[in-house]
Amino acid sequence: MIMNKRWIQLFVFIFYQNIIFAQIIIQGRIEDMEGEAIISSNVLFKDPSNSPEIKEFTIAKNGKYTIELKKKYKKILIEVISNGYIKERYIIENPEQDKKYTINFVLKEASTTSLDEIIVVARKKPIVVKKDTVVYNISSYKDESDRKIQDVLTKLPGIEVNSETGEIKYKGKGIKTVLLEGDNLFGGNYVLGTKNINVDMVSQIQAIEHYSENPLLRKIENTDDVVLNLKLKKGKFNFTGNYDVGVGLFSNKTKALDLNGNLLGITKNYKSFATLSFNNIGINNSPFDYFGFQSDVFKNIEKEYYAQKIITEKKFSSFLESEKNNFNNQYFVNYNTNFRIGKNMNIKANFYYLNDEIANNKSINNRYIIDDGSFVTEDTLSTKKRPKQFRTDFSLNYMLAQNKLLEYLVRASYESINTSSSIISNDYNNYNSLLSSQNDYMRHKLIYTEKISDNKAFQFTLFGSKNSIRQNYNIKEVNSENNEQLDEKIQLVDNEKEVIETQLKFFNVVSYNKKISLLLGGIINNNEIDSELFDVYDDSVNNKNDITLKNYDLYQAGEYKYSYNKWVFLPEYSAHFF
Repeated sequence: MIMNKRWIQLFVFIFYQNIIFAQIIIQGRIEDMEGEAIISSNVLFKDPSNSPEIKEFTIAKNGKYTIELKKKYKKILIEVISNGYIKERYIIENPEQDKKYTINFVLKEASTTSLDEIIVVARKKPIVVKKDTVVYNISSYKDESDRKIQDVLTKLPGIEVNSETGEIKYKGKGIKTVLLEGDNLFGGNYVLGTKNINVDMVSQIQAIEHYSENPLLRKIENTDDVVLNLKLKKGKFNFTGNYDVGVGLFSNKTKALDLNGNLLGITKNYKSFATLSFNNIGINNSPFDYFGFQSDVFKNIEKEYYAQKIITEKKFSSFLESEKNNFNNQYFVNYNTNFRIGKNMNIKANFYYLNDEIANNKSINNRYIIDDGSFVTEDTLSTKKRPKQFRTDFSLNYMLAQNKLLEYLVRASYESINTSSSIISNDYNNYNSLLSSQNDYMRHKLIYTEKISDNKAFQFTLFGSKNSIRQNYNIKEVNSENNEQLDEKIQLVDNEKEVIETQLKFFNVVSYNKKISLLLGGIINNNEIDSELFDVYDDSVNNKNDITLKNYDLYQAGEYKYSYNKWVFLPEYSAHFF
């Protein structure tokens, strides 16, 4: 069956503000006892019930500060800190929503003591703001319990880390990647770096807003991308590594293992990071979540190019943390490298291999009381999942001239998941199932960028991808008393998606606060689904589906950005012809 549809779609958005509307605005002045404005102060916002934790912050310059709070508070503790002055606090009880508060502070100079001899040790400020970059000094936040970068990230104000997936948000917005000394070593798979890089190797973490990875488009394209950049300590160049060994015993006397080794190599033209790990204590050292099937960062970036699994994979759930309920046997290997050849060529490659075995057992007992009678139901569920994945990413950047850049990106991945499940209901009927899924993905992307002048550039992109998913689902019903097979059904599904897309984009900076971008593109989307469901014991039950969906989309879009102080007006439109 082929479905074609032609129609025109038009969207117009008038404007928006680049800061999400907060519910509470706090502003004020910070002065000394003489009424003079203090040049620079840190203004921290906390929850009084957990005062060591900084929820949000701002920098007061020339005695003035203002902030729109993005989090909810029952009480707000405001702390003002400035070098040479005594710290001041103020608590707002039961803050009202959509209200502007003006809180002024007068700081007293810190008292001095005359000493015969002193040794001055200058401590770095915890936070330094430089235009679109906020610099966090790690030494101000880490303690002895912190081992990896992710441990410290959870303590930094303005940064949130998803404990399950490792995904990072800065000021409520998901970051694009994590750089290492300015180079994008990990790509979208930044979780590997934050989960495995030793915190003792890093001196600073920089949060960079409005980041453009393409050097020719910096300060030209309109981007809201955010990245984190890890700055290494002096002397941490060349090659360094670490390993962790954890050994113990489970209650059944079998070995509990947690083995992890990392190698970091950095020279002038070469950067690499490798990790090798094995554990059977429920820890997921990879960026792929096969326990709860949380969306990984990879597929979120290009999700419109992936086919969808028709038969849903088994998700494990528990009231406990996944580490306490995840019985695994995980091997994970990863290697990332980025090196320069001469002044004009840069090559990056990433390799991933995962082999795991996840087991989960549940017992559900229900007792029903009806009038004077009662009965009990009992279900025992046992599931074992065996995922394997191999994936490689490759990119080549070549500067054809000072104002011309050619990029070629390739991604290839293979995934295999075998999930066996057994359900025993009331110690009688036993339902056994086996789901086998294979997933192949290949993507090519060619990008040409030319900078026409300091304020103008254009970019041409050619994209092609193919994703094939094959699934085989077998379910049997067996009598637990005599092991007699009562029923068996099989479902087969093949889902294949191919995408070809091309784009031409023009960028123009009209003035320091005005930008224009125009886009012309076309996409061909071909999706084919074949499925079959049949009953082994009944030939008359045999359902087949053969579906083909082809979509052709020619589109044109435009965007005008006007900035005024903290406001951004962004009229934009898009027109589609399907």
